[in-house]
Amino acid sequence: MKKLVSMLAAGLMLVSLAMPAFAEEGTGFVGSIQQKPAPEIKTGTTVTMDGKEIPVDDLSDQNVRLVITPVSEKDSAPNDEISQHLQSAYNDISKTGTSEIVFTSDDDQAKFDKVKKDAESRGKTIVASNAVDLSVIDDNNKLVSVDAISATLAVDNAEDLVLIMHKADDTWAVVPFVINDDGTITVSLTDRGVLAFFVETSADVIPGDDSSSADGSSSTDSKTGSGDGKVTSPNTGVESNGILLVAAVIAIAASGVCVVKSKKS
Repeated sequence: MKKLVSMLAAGLMLVSLAMPAFAEEGTGFVGSIQQKPAPEIKTGTTVTMDGKEIPVDDLSDQNVRLVITPVSEKDSAPNDEISQHLQSAYNDISKTGTSEIVFTSDDDQAKFDKVKKDAESRGKTIVASNAVDLSVIDDNNKLVSVDAISATLAVDNAEDLVLIMHKADDTWAVVPFVINDDGTITVSLTDRGVLAFFVETSADVIPGDDSSSADGSSSTDSKTGSGDGKVTSPNTGVESNGILLVAAVIAIAASGVCVVKSKKS
C-alpha cells in the first residue's frame, strides 16, 4: 500500500511540473498584433514644420513627404530608424504584453487601465489591431523633424477602436481621436512615431500574429485591408495534454484504491 501511494504521489508531481503555467489573469490585454496594411492618409492631414501648418498635399513643395509604414512592412521601411522604431513597438506589444510598456505619465497609465478594465467587465480583452509608423522624410528618405502631425486616416473598422497609443522615443502615450462622419479618424501628434490601434475582442480568441500578415502596398500609399480574420486560442489555462495526464493519474489512483480494498475484503 505504501509503495502504491509513493508511486502515485511521484506521478502527480511529475505531471504538475509538466503542466504549463496558467495565463496571467486580469491583464485585459492579449500580447498579439494583427498585421494589416497601412491606413490611407486622407485629405485634411496637416504637418506643422517650423511653426507653419502645411496640408499634406503641399508637402512636396518642401521636398518632403508624409509616410505611414505598417508593422507588416517593418523590414522594408523607408529607412532603418523607422524599421527599428516599429520593431521596438512590436516587441512592446506582441512579445511581452504590457509588461514592457513604459507610459509617458501616470495619467496615460490610468487611461489605459480604464479601457482595459472596461473590457474585462464585459468579458472582453483588448488587442492591437495594427501598429504603424507615421513620419516625414525627405527625398533621400531621411527623417525630418516636425512640430506636430494632425492625421486623418482611413482605418479599417474605425468604429471598433477603443484606444490609440503613440510611441515616441521610448514611452507610450494615450492619444485622443475623433471618428469622422465618413468613417475616417483624426488623431493629433506632437511628434512622429508609432501609432497602435486597439480594439476589443472575446477573451477566448485573439487575432493572428505574424502568420496572418496581409499583403500591403508601399508605405507611402498603402490602402486599408481587412486581414484574413484568422483567430487562435491563447493559453488561458492548462493545455489539453496536461489535463489528460492529470485525469490518467487520478484514474490510476482510483484503481489502486479499489484493488487495495478488494484485497482487504
